[in-house]
Amino acid sequence: MGLWKVAIIAEGVLRRAMDEPRNKAASGTPTADRIDALVAKAHEVADTAGM
Repeated sequence: MGLWKVAIIAEGVLRRAMDEPRNKAASGTPTADRIDALVAKAHEVADTAGM
């Protein structure tokens, strides 16, 4: 469940940075590829757990 939550938060951070570039964090903004990787890992974990 935690991976899903992180992916949702990252998606929101990315959207805000795309909508308003001044919102970009100094440490970087999540990329669509990284968010996709989080979602894929969440699927993998859920499948392994038998959900």
